[in-house]
Amino acid sequence: MKKIILVFIIGIALTACLKNTPTREVTVHFSSERDNENFQDCGKTEGVYREVPAELPGEFAAMLELFDGPTRSEQQGGLQPFWFDTETGPGALRDIKVDDGIAFVDWRDIRRAIPNASTSCGSQSFLVPVENSLTQLNNIERVIHTIDGSAATFYEWMQMECPKESGTCDANSERILELTYLQNAPPKNYPDYIYKNQYPTTLVVGNDDSMYAMIRQPNLNWNIEVPRNATPWAGILRSTDLGKTWHKFFTVKNPDDPAQPGQKMKFNPVGIFTADNAIFVDIADDRGAGSGEGNLVRFVTEDDGATWERAGCFYLIPENYFQLNIEFELNSDVLKTPHAISQSTSCIY
Repeated sequence: MKKIILVFIIGIALTACLKNTPTREVTVHFSSERDNENFQDCGKTEGVYREVPAELPGEFAAMLELFDGPTRSEQQGGLQPFWFDTETGPGALRDIKVDDGIAFVDWRDIRRAIPNASTSCGSQSFLVPVENSLTQLNNIERVIHTIDGSAATFYEWMQMECPKESGTCDANSERILELTYLQNAPPKNYPDYIYKNQYPTTLVVGNDDSMYAMIRQPNLNWNIEVPRNATPWAGILRSTDLGKTWHKFFTVKNPDDPAQPGQKMKFNPVGIFTADNAIFVDIADDRGAGSGEGNLVRFVTEDDGATWERAGCFYLIPENYFQLNIEFELNSDVLKTPHAISQSTSCIY
């Protein structure tokens, strides 16, 4: 599954790469004014060498160095900074995927940020540094750009023909939702009804700028302190503005406990994933009596959370539920993706 390299993950990569690790060289191309008075050739670039961490994929290393810009002496020699710098670039770049010699560079909607890039000269000064910096890598022969996964949007903005190899030249082509788990996430602007001890340390981010937070309530598997006599909310919060605001996406409803009349079974969300643009949420109770195990119920929505249906019942064994799926083999900030678990013959939710 395609990994979504958001600003958070790029930040992790940058932090990890500041360590004393083996390095290698990449050539980064900047627009050049040397022997090019008044930029008569808007597509002229010059390459400079940069030392980058060997463990960082070359395409990301090249782009990060492009954002870092030329040195002062290089600028005095005629090299020009790229449109984005180290502060704005990681937020503008959504992902890079290399497939069969083609680098698919996916941007967020940058059209308002750099409106002049769509002019004849502006497009060359935007496209050529990226393409020359990436095609110097052995595994890349060509570069195709997209905005939010759509080549049609990018090349219409650039007033250029859309490359058919992108597969997204149809402006009405459907975009496939993909979700990525991000661990050690910083606190966000959660609603007041979420207690601080309920703040999740893992966020789930989508390739459509959505974010999902799994909010849990106290039970035997989750030692969460909340005010006495409080009735904490549990479920999935969603943000569509990168964590500035949140709304309820899926609410856990605690069913009656058949084994203890008058008591409720406390379920908590343990996973969220997607397939064929349907979104699945897994919730589990604490029948493992603190071991992390429990009855797991899977729900699915095919209308963006307007309605939910039960998709199956399982038994949760935590070590079997998650498998490591490492994009950058850097540190403990790894991505996790739910995978299949054993189907249960009964369903108590």
